[in-house]
Amino acid sequence: MKEEEEQKEVEEKKNEKKKEKKKKDKDEEKEVEEKKKEKKEEKKEKDKEVEEKKENENDKGKKKEAERERKKERQEEKNDKQKQNVKEKKKKQTKEEKKAKEIEEEEEQKEVEEKNEKEKSKKEKESKRQKDKKKKEKKEKKKEKDKDEEKEVKEKKEEKNDKKDKDKDEDKEVEEKKNEKKEKDKTEEKEVKKKEKEETNEKNKEVEENENENEKGKEKKVERERQEEKKEKDKQKQNEKERKKQTKEDEKEK
Repeated sequence: MKEEEEQKEVEEKKNEKKKEKKKKDKDEEKEVEEKKKEKKEEKKEKDKEVEEKKENENDKGKKKEAERERKKERQEEKNDKQKQNVKEKKKKQTKEEKKAKEIEEEEEQKEVEEKNEKEKSKKEKESKRQKDKKKKEKKEKKKEKDKDEEKEVKEKKEEKNDKKDKDKDEDKEVEEKKNEKKEKDKTEEKEVKKKEKEETNEKNKEVEENENENEKGKEKKVERERQEEKKEKDKQKQNEKERKKQTKEDEKEK
């Protein structure tokens, strides 16, 4: 009975550890899924912010373009007005003055156009530089984020592998204790059998000595031997029954 209770206790502890391990693994998987979900939401929110920022920048770009167009129109109006004034003045000037004035006005117009062209080129270069800078910063941030996520996944994986190794060691320790108990039980059973055999031989010896004294003692000896033989067979049957039961339990565990 004591051996069965000890075996039962070992089995219960083993089952309890398995349940705890299963629950812990399930909780960890749930936690990983929740973190993935949070990261997905964060990415979605950041993408939304980037999109909104992009739209704002597009709106600002449109406003700047409209302002440039208005400036261009004012400049064109101014140029038209200047040209009109020139035409009026030309009527009053002599041919030489008219020619000199035309040359002067052409040079002024050329300077204005060159100045406008330089300003336009400068603005385009600055705009391109800002776009390239933002693109580079965005790329660096994404690279850093991917690196952090990869590191986190790697650490999580290593932690899970460490846990598996620990559980494996615990299972091995339980199995070793179980085998040690089996060996101990076998040794104890051998000692008991040996002792019983010695006692039986001693009793048989005493019986033989008493049976030499009278015939009645012989009959008692035969009866005792029969009882001892029956007792030994019953014990063997019980041991065989226990052995089969233990074998079935071992097969279930495997």
